[in-house]
Amino acid sequence: MSMIIVFLLLLLLPTVATQQDVACPVGSITMAGAEGGRRVVEAWRDAYVTQCPDVEIVTAGGGYAAGAARVCDNHLIYGPVNMAAMSGPFFFPQASTDNGWKYQCKKSDRDALLIHVAQQGLSIQTAATGVAAECIGMLGGLTLHQLRWIFSSFAIGELDHSGWDVASVPFDDGDDSTHLWSELNGNCTATEIIIAGPPVGSAAFDFFKTHVLTAAEEEPREYHTGQNVRELESFMQESEAAISFFQMYDMLSVEYGDLARTLSPVAIMNDHHDYVKPNANTFETGEYPVLRDIYLGINDDPNALEVTRPFLEFGLSEEGSKVLKDNGFWPIREYQKFIMYTRLQSQHGLQNFDIREHCGPPDGSFSIAGSTTVAPVSHMWAKVFKMGCRVSIDLDGGGSSSGAGRVCGNLDHGKPVDIGNMSREWKSTEGQIREGGEDFVLDCVEGYTKRSTVQIDVALDGISVVMPQDGAGHRCIELLGGLTKDQLRWIFSSYDESKLTETGWNPSSLKNSDGNSETHLWRELDVRCDAAEIALNGGTTDGGTFTIFTDYLLTDKHNGEAIAQDRVHGYFAGEAEEILLELLKNDGSIGFDGYHYYFNNQALFWAAPIENTEGKFISPSLETIGDGTYPMVQSLYMNLLNDKASLEQTTRLIEFGLYHPELIEPSGYVAVQGNLREEMLRRIYDAPYAVEEIQGDDDEEVPLAVIASVVSGVFALLCTGIYVCYRMYDSNNQYK
Repeated sequence: MSMIIVFLLLLLLPTVATQQDVACPVGSITMAGAEGGRRVVEAWRDAYVTQCPDVEIVTAGGGYAAGAARVCDNHLIYGPVNMAAMSGPFFFPQASTDNGWKYQCKKSDRDALLIHVAQQGLSIQTAATGVAAECIGMLGGLTLHQLRWIFSSFAIGELDHSGWDVASVPFDDGDDSTHLWSELNGNCTATEIIIAGPPVGSAAFDFFKTHVLTAAEEEPREYHTGQNVRELESFMQESEAAISFFQMYDMLSVEYGDLARTLSPVAIMNDHHDYVKPNANTFETGEYPVLRDIYLGINDDPNALEVTRPFLEFGLSEEGSKVLKDNGFWPIREYQKFIMYTRLQSQHGLQNFDIREHCGPPDGSFSIAGSTTVAPVSHMWAKVFKMGCRVSIDLDGGGSSSGAGRVCGNLDHGKPVDIGNMSREWKSTEGQIREGGEDFVLDCVEGYTKRSTVQIDVALDGISVVMPQDGAGHRCIELLGGLTKDQLRWIFSSYDESKLTETGWNPSSLKNSDGNSETHLWRELDVRCDAAEIALNGGTTDGGTFTIFTDYLLTDKHNGEAIAQDRVHGYFAGEAEEILLELLKNDGSIGFDGYHYYFNNQALFWAAPIENTEGKFISPSLETIGDGTYPMVQSLYMNLLNDKASLEQTTRLIEFGLYHPELIEPSGYVAVQGNLREEMLRRIYDAPYAVEEIQGDDDEEVPLAVIASVVSGVFALLCTGIYVCYRMYDSNNQYK
């Protein structure tokens, strides 16, 4: 009954406004600044004024610095505006800030808000197969210097004199009239590199010139122009030695999802020397290098906000996001929109007093790392929390194993943290439940073993078995009504049918077996299904989702049963959007991933109903995950360092998050509610739990007993030396 009440409460929670009625004030908005932001505002304006004709929106250029000065009303020549298009924060001569988003302008009485509205960047792509894809596969990706050489009209000598790295083309043939793939790698084919891209004057073209062709008067050499993504994709299919830069487009959309089979995004090396492919996660983290954030500086005046706030609410809405994508920009994520709504004190965000009532001691700091599944929860909580509380929170990923290791001070996993995120239970090699104590307090087994942690449930996430909409798997499982556990085990297991049968598998679950362990066809489940090989996809072995899935499914795991790696298509192991993009490449694919990833991409993917213990086929949803009827549910945990000083800071964040479930629900997580939430609150209010305080948190922590022993030993040695010297001195005096 309590779970039903929890679920009913969940349905009543407010959510981030993705689709909303457009508010139409009467008034005018003036804007000036950087080119990218100006294009965003103008795109929004063209859509907004069709619904709100009484709002006048006037835009001007002038650049980043000029826009920031004008919204602060401290420009030496031009007058003030209500909004500034910016590609970063305010400069100190213009304004100062205590929190990084609310600024006090210099030389004027204005305040300004910094609002993140979009991202602009490029996707570099080749055809999925062919000369270009093969060469880049050998390279692992491209550096920006290699990309510049490929596209630039400059000769090698000109590039060399403009900051270009000559070593990026190690097999240069000395002929500036050719650009061969073999010049990048001796094992690549000596085929001319054909280049393509959007038309001159487009936002993508201007961005490419600014960020790749960096010298004055540098232009791309002669290249094929495509007016849109589809035209460029068609050209790429005809020219497999070609490479093109594209405007940002949603690879996980109905409109472009089919391109996952025909195009291959190129990984670009970033400042950390990592090759990074473009996707929503690498955009958010800033790991993808051919990308910039677009901000608007907003005059924080109540009268001005009466007009600008409704316009920005439209821009951050679902309709506004579509406008961005249609114009080659990338919208920020839903939880980031919630943060922007809160900065604007919009009805779609939180009010400041709702945050401040949870603040801990001012000017504190703590760190969080671990599970990528839990990361959206902790990131959302932390970023909203910091808007009302003076606290520094360092956020990092790394997986559940890293979360357990770092909160335990295990330096093999990185610098120690105050909160370790995990999407699975602790392994016995990581931590042990305290003997005779609470079952949620764990003593560290690895790392600094004097550390202990307090485990807090923060959300629920289902593990979805997903496949492309209308693919071979979707068609087959829909005919079956769902998958039994035995059918799912046969699909993923490394065991053949005889070994499966020996370990409790029901062979009747496979109605049309071909007796060939080398193949796993959809038709083997039912004669009505396609004779297509099943392609396996899922999480990496160190992730919590992988652990939960395999623990549930592979009943002989402790004796060596594993996810099959030697199938016709192998097993693709990735994270988040990587898995979804891989699924789109094969009509016969199937994979497992966190429900929250499927939740945000249901237009392209279908989740299989799974048989539960009551024999019912249940599809994953917020309802079935929340009420426990869906069989594969994982609890998400934040493990707090059990130390008084640390807990004074971290428990305030947890309290805030538990009291505001509306923060995470739009992302597809089920928030902790009811009796379970009360239990989690009790855990943090009663902490710490019988432990010595940890002094310091350096990369290498030394137990206090060791320090005391060393100091005591040195002191004893000094005393002995002094005593001996004194006795010698006294003895000498006696014989004088």
